Amino acid sequence: MDTISKMRIVGFRGSYSYNDGGCGVPMVTPMQEGRCAMWGNPIAEMMYEGMRYFAGKTGPTSVYDFTDEFSSFVTEDKLDLPKPTWSDPYRSEANGGYPYCSRPFEVVIADLPSFDTDQLPGVDSNFGSGISSDIGNLNVASIGQTIWNNEEGGTTEKIFIGQSGNVYDTAPTPKDVSSFGNIRGLSPEEPTRQGGYYAASLGYFGKTTGIRQISIAGLASAHVVKTDVFGVSLSSPLPTIEIPMANGQKITVVPFAKSVGGSSINATKGQFQPTNTIVDFFVETIANTGAGNSDTTINGGRPYIKFRINYEDSEYGSDHDMDAIVTYTFAVDTSNQLVISLSSDYEAGSVLHHIGYVISGTTHDGVYLEVRDWNRLTTNSGNPSSDVDYFLDTPPTFTGTPPAPDSGSGTWSDGVMLPVYTSRTFTPGSADTSAASFIKHDPLWYASKWGGFIENTDDANNLPDKQGEWDRNGDGKPDNYFLVTNAGKLKKQLSETFEEIVRRTSSAAAVAANSSSLIAGSRLFQARFNSGDWTGELRALSVNPNTGAVEANPTTGAPLEIWTAQAQLRGQDFNTGRQILTIKPSAGTGIPFRWPSSIPSDPNTQTGSSALDQAQVAALKGSGNNSDGQARLDYLRGDATNEDPQGKQYRKRADGTVRNVLGDIVNSSPFYVAAPSAGYSFGDYRTFSNTHQNRRPMVYIGANDGMLHGFDANSGQEVFAYVPSAVFNKLSALTELTYRNLHQFYVDASPTAIDVQFSDESWHTVLVGGLRSGGVSYFALDVTAAGTANSSGTVTSAGSLTEANADSVVLWEFADSDLGLSFSQPSLARRSDSDNDPDNNPWVAVFGNGYNSDNPNKAPATTAVLYVVNVQTGALVKKIDVHEGQGLSTPSVVDSDGDDTADFIYAGDLEGNLWRFDIRSSDPNSWTYTKLFAAKDANGNPQPITAAPQVTRQPSSATDLNTSLMVVFGTGRYLGTTDVTSTNQQTFYGVWDDVTGVDSGGGSVCPAVDPVAALPATACFTRANLQAQIYCPGSPADSTCQAPGPNDTTVTSAGILSDSSGRNFRITSARCVEYGDAGNKQCADNPPKNQQRGWYLDLKLAGERVVSDPLIVGSRVAFTSILPDDDPCQFGGNSWLNVLNATSGQRLSATFLGVGSNANTSVTESSTGFAPSSVAIVGIASAPNVMRAPDQQKSILYVSTSEGTVENYAIMDTEIGRQSWRQLEFQ
Repeated sequence: MDTISKMRIVGFRGSYSYNDGGCGVPMVTPMQEGRCAMWGNPIAEMMYEGMRYFAGKTGPTSVYDFTDEFSSFVTEDKLDLPKPTWSDPYRSEANGGYPYCSRPFEVVIADLPSFDTDQLPGVDSNFGSGISSDIGNLNVASIGQTIWNNEEGGTTEKIFIGQSGNVYDTAPTPKDVSSFGNIRGLSPEEPTRQGGYYAASLGYFGKTTGIRQISIAGLASAHVVKTDVFGVSLSSPLPTIEIPMANGQKITVVPFAKSVGGSSINATKGQFQPTNTIVDFFVETIANTGAGNSDTTINGGRPYIKFRINYEDSEYGSDHDMDAIVTYTFAVDTSNQLVISLSSDYEAGSVLHHIGYVISGTTHDGVYLEVRDWNRLTTNSGNPSSDVDYFLDTPPTFTGTPPAPDSGSGTWSDGVMLPVYTSRTFTPGSADTSAASFIKHDPLWYASKWGGFIENTDDANNLPDKQGEWDRNGDGKPDNYFLVTNAGKLKKQLSETFEEIVRRTSSAAAVAANSSSLIAGSRLFQARFNSGDWTGELRALSVNPNTGAVEANPTTGAPLEIWTAQAQLRGQDFNTGRQILTIKPSAGTGIPFRWPSSIPSDPNTQTGSSALDQAQVAALKGSGNNSDGQARLDYLRGDATNEDPQGKQYRKRADGTVRNVLGDIVNSSPFYVAAPSAGYSFGDYRTFSNTHQNRRPMVYIGANDGMLHGFDANSGQEVFAYVPSAVFNKLSALTELTYRNLHQFYVDASPTAIDVQFSDESWHTVLVGGLRSGGVSYFALDVTAAGTANSSGTVTSAGSLTEANADSVVLWEFADSDLGLSFSQPSLARRSDSDNDPDNNPWVAVFGNGYNSDNPNKAPATTAVLYVVNVQTGALVKKIDVHEGQGLSTPSVVDSDGDDTADFIYAGDLEGNLWRFDIRSSDPNSWTYTKLFAAKDANGNPQPITAAPQVTRQPSSATDLNTSLMVVFGTGRYLGTTDVTSTNQQTFYGVWDDVTGVDSGGGSVCPAVDPVAALPATACFTRANLQAQIYCPGSPADSTCQAPGPNDTTVTSAGILSDSSGRNFRITSARCVEYGDAGNKQCADNPPKNQQRGWYLDLKLAGERVVSDPLIVGSRVAFTSILPDDDPCQFGGNSWLNVLNATSGQRLSATFLGVGSNANTSVTESSTGFAPSSVAIVGIASAPNVMRAPDQQKSILYVSTSEGTVENYAIMDTEIGRQSWRQLEFQ
């Protein structure tokens, strides 16, 4: 910033020149190297140098280097710019470098580039020989051709430009253009100044090819460093005027003037004549160009514009004063023609000006130099010797399309002075009749688009050829391009630039809703993180109660934030303003997270009953003393005393310059808890519900700052936090100055909370959480007493989630030798308790053993294990080891008969086994398990199941609805960087579990295994027992992919459809699943199919997988499938939201794809006649969440993405059930 502050215009002598090698007035020769240092803007060359820096080069390119800043300047005119030694930004982290995954961004702040087309690798031969590349095989001209081919279809067009190939006339005349690689001299501002579009070539090269490779131990191939370009475009000083004509046509006019004589200027075509710069632009009248300036008293209500321009006679250098003034008037006449009148009003220079404009959108487009400067003559006649004929002149006698011919009537070489006043009439043209056009966008626009797009991995081709890849909001501008037309808004645009960069280096977890129905006050809660400094964000977003769309901030257009938790935390004092709890492991009791007032010197002597254990104290002290330990604990509570750069002892916690003590939230999703609403039919639950009907609503979420946080859902203020004992041994790492490069996980799992009954029959709301990659532990908290709030959100009682009540809030922590990293999200449920033992609390927490559970005391050491623990005490009720499976994922607990008691538990494992645990018995020793299904691809490769299955009824051929269940689940894993590049085939399944079904011999269709006997389990079903659904069109052709109707429309062979905005869709088949037996066939297949046990859909794209929980919505199943970026350094990728019939896997009869603000509408693909089954999403999408629409006929699905966005889609025919365990609805 200090360097930027030093940049200014220096060296002006006070008259008309600069202390810079004769940079005087007028400049009548082309710019030369080293002359007029205050002019010239070689943006592409600067970008190339920036890429070389990121590539680890040791110094500047020789042709860019300098030894003495502005050597011809006097000392006081020098900028005193630094010339630092180049240090590799990716040098070792010990030497201050950045980790190899750090993403390089080039933020380019500039107006139009100039003189940036000659000293780059691979320039067009007409521009010079260029230089050699030392960052790879870079050829800017060739890439410019690629960009033109994709932007303009490879055609040759007439374009206003200064030079195209070897055609150069110093003027923005129409020229044949067929590439961005061989044009320069931007029109009409700077046709002689050699500015081009190589910035886009460099952006695309850095984005796709990359600038260097870094070899990293443990990676099979070197990491390719790729750049992103962000453009902040300062508006050109040259105005562009668009005049609206009838029938939606418009004419574009840009003022243009040349110095053509005097001061030794050679007016011959091909010689240099300075293009005049604009000093001032004075608007007198703008009327009838839009709804905001209608005035029938001006020009009969037709468009009318009048302004005055003050021109400088030099292109660069000089005094920038008042050399010629011309008044322009544009008026649309009654015949829908544009009349342009020019009046030369003043002259005070020593050269001859010919002044006019460049016009496009008419039947006679071109450059028109219409008047001379006033030249001290007051009439339209005079001595020809006081003027010159110039090849771009368009005298009053000229007709046709410029440039004017040099012989014949109306020629430019007529020996007559141009007038000081003239008028010309133009007729609007069409694309076919217009002689030429301007290039649509400025170079930074193309550099941003081609250097910063986000590739859709479902059709990756390294091109920004889908609008959603570069323009997510559909405004026609790249998302990383920011135009500044008002200097007062530069700060705002810079802020938006850096916010977008932060967004691209951040990610978001799933969303939670504060209601199951859309009503006034509906909110979504979204968590995000910033990987630049590992800070977190939790925000409450306002939802439109009518459409379901996330409302936009009217000023910025960004999602409307009601509050952000990190902002609230900044206002809470670390000592007196926060309630932070932990557990004392030696006693199993909750205590305040504070430094003990007294610590025995003997580490074997335990601390007081409400103080941290000695082991916890030692973990916080590290290698320091008690003072260090207290300082570290205070830092973790939010104290900034020792925080860099103040105390320079501990890591700085900030989002840029804004302090943020909330840790990054990567995988934990928010969980909303308000007044009790489970609706249980037993005990005195109704009394409990009534007592707490005004309970303060809360949002609970884990963060990688070592805490589970509880935030007030109305205000965002933190109510309390909890530090699990299992993370103490690595809390000290959070304070390290190098933590940015050594990130760890802490409380990274999503919590669960529901209302449960304790053994004394009292009701409580209990939260159970894990750590995911943060550790091997689960914990439970009693969050019943969260306080109360009135209808306006004002807290009326604070509750007792406080340090003083820590022992009653903290219930237990759980660990076991077979428990791995606690990836499994717990479910809370009530089990059968017919023994009526008051000490045998029937309420339990259920979770799998997660991953990396290496138990050396058994073989195999790692298996799938189900845990059922007492929710009040944490005591183990039952541990079921299935003796295979490589870790059990998140279970789904099912109440199949509606008695508020769990009957079955379903869960998958890393080897693709789907397990059913039957817990209907009141005796845990009688519980059994069954390997219901083995998920394998067509080649027999196991498909890992890492997300929780979901269960609904399968009534097609069931005799007992309570035991005829449909289990839907997806396969795939995304647990670490080693999973990113996997392209294994993954699948989404629907498996019919007829629990009481018998086979033809009278035996069970799917026999159970006694956990005590530990017999080998054989899968009841495989994919051979299921009906395959496919993505259309399929191979061979599938009749269910053919639409009914006279044209028998079929889905195209690509199988992916796009709408006008570039959004991609997919369609699946509608094959019949045969659930009937031999005497009751349900499908019309000939020959008849054998009875099938469900369906499957192989995911279409390589690397596509399902790693988040599906959602049952009425008769449908909604799930997201993701395609991670194959770069292990990237958090992102792309996704699909899929909605299918849950029992058959068939596509829907009516679409679910109402999008954004149109979430209540339906969209159909008229090109196929089918309702789409999938919609593409930019970014890694979370599991879907749902709220019911006001009309009660549809609901709105919400997904959060790694891009930080929230997308919403309408879906019909919905029921919304309990989130923690599923009570199946009676049909």
